[in-house]
Formats: sequence, structure tokens, C-alpha cells
Amino acid sequence: REKSSSIRHPPVMNTGSKKGVIFVMQFRRTSALLLALVMLISLTLTGCGKKEPPIPGDQVAEAMADILVKNDVSKAMEVFGYTDEAEVRSNWGIDGDSIYTDEVVDELVSEFSNMGYKATAEEIRVITDAFSKLYKGIEFTARVKVADEETGVAVVTCTVNTVDSEAFTQAMLDAASELDPDLLAEGDMEDIYGQILYIAAANISEIKSTGRTVDYDVDFELSTVEICGKIRQVWVPKDAKEFGFQLTYHFTAG
Repeated sequence: REKSSSIRHPPVMNTGSKKGVIFVMQFRRTSALLLALVMLISLTLTGCGKKEPPIPGDQVAEAMADILVKNDVSKAMEVFGYTDEAEVRSNWGIDGDSIYTDEVVDELVSEFSNMGYKATAEEIRVITDAFSKLYKGIEFTARVKVADEETGVAVVTCTVNTVDSEAFTQAMLDAASELDPDLLAEGDMEDIYGQILYIAAANISEIKSTGRTVDYDVDFELSTVEICGKIRQVWVPKDAKEFGFQLTYHFTAG
């Protein structure tokens, strides 16, 4: 819609909008990683038992991606043989309807506070909800490129659709231009930045896929884990934190 020409940025808004863009870029790099680390911990139980074919890396990747960005455990139930959704969520450290638990939100508040951003938990939650909605549009598939059981190493090629990275910058800039003139006149920067985040969240949640996809490779390793009381060999990401980063990075860097 048309923007009123009467709205003017305060002197600090040029740097403020840049800080806001940095805020969102940092959030993109951080938001999925904490859960990924929990997921790795849940999959690194050692043991021994009957030899069964390893659970393939491509299936594990797709199950992890669905949980990580969509809070969808159906693929994990299929791949790992769970019969109870609650058990999946308990074993994988997922509670509630959002992948962004209160602990994750608090961690983000603390992280951004260390960067000089005084965002409240409520403001962070608005942003996490926006990214949760955005991530519902992720289309992720994987295929095993190479797997060697003898050495215990594999490479899985992942394919994900993308959104335009510039859309995030534009979301922040549009939010800055849509601010209430009265709020700008008052000059309370915490209120101004908070309002920018609320408006930007609405803009971010509406970002659409470009229709393009990107391929990238992830290193996997063979681990022996306990699943549903059974000892199984499973191909898991060598670095689950990096797996989460690469997934969200490539989706938002199109």
C-alpha cells in the first residue's frame, strides 16, 4: 500500500533499520540450532545388540527437517518405528505446539541482549511465530549420495526450496517506514524498535518461496542408538547443529 510522505525516520533510524536487519539475519542463523543440538543428544546413545540394516541417512534427514522447522513428527514416527507421538516428542525434547520453547526464547533474548538489542520475550515470541509460519513453506527432500558402513561415513544431498534473502531486509525497511508518526515523534527507541519487530514479523510471515531449489551436501556418520527400547544403527548428521544451520540458511538465502 502507499506510504504516507509525512512519515520521516528519526536521525537514528538509518542505523536502526540496519540494526533491525542484522537482528533478523542473526535470528535466521540461530533459531533452529538449539533444537538441532537437543536432537543430536537424543540420538547419540551407545549400545550393542542384534545387527539390523541401518536407518538410511536420507530418511533421518527428512524426519529431522520436519521436526526442526515444522514441528511435525509424523516422518519420525514412520522412520524410527514410534507408535506414540508423545513418545517421539519426549525422546526428542519437543514440548507443546511450537518448536520455540520458552527456553529457546529466553536464550534468544539473552543472545540479542548481548548484542545490544533489548528485545522482550514477547517481542521475540512474535518473531519466532513469524518464522514458524514461514518455515511451514519449506519443502525438503534428501537422497543418499554415498554411504560406507565399513568406515561409518556417508554424504546426504539435501534439496530445499528457497525464499529471497532480500525479502528479509525489505521486511525490516518496510516496517520502519510504516511506523506510527506519533511514536516517532516521542522518540522512545525501545518502543520504536519493538514496533518495528511487530510490523516486520507480520511481513516476514507473508514471505513466499521463489520457486527455486538449492542442493547441498551434509556429512553423516553411523551411530548405534536406542530407539523404542531397541538398539539400532542409524545414519545421523555428523554435526546436528550444522545440519540445522544449513537447512535454514539455504532456505532463506535464495
